[in-house]
Amino acid sequence: MSENLMLIEFDVDDERVLAQSSNENEFIDTSAFTPTTGRIAIYSDCIGFGKITIALDDDIETSRVCRTNAEDAAHKDDLVVDASTSYSVSVSLTENQPWAVTVTELPPE
Repeated sequence: MSENLMLIEFDVDDERVLAQSSNENEFIDTSAFTPTTGRIAIYSDCIGFGKITIALDDDIETSRVCRTNAEDAAHKDDLVVDASTSYSVSVSLTENQPWAVTVTELPPE
């Protein structure tokens, strides 16, 4: 694994950011949010061996293997969710490594 890997900055275009969390720079914002369009994107990145798991309350969970080289891309999961429900984000990892997660609201289809 390259020692010079850095977390990828997510390209969220014009998407409205609902929640962000990272263990880099001790920045954490996991306030509850309600996605009014019913469509969200979960961007995630982690560096090292192991995997990252992002959960929205107990209803929705996605897991990804972390990056071990610079050629690997960050992950984006597009999900359909209940537009009348409030969600909170939790993040867990199998190893202690750098990670970042951003949840955005996607436009309606």
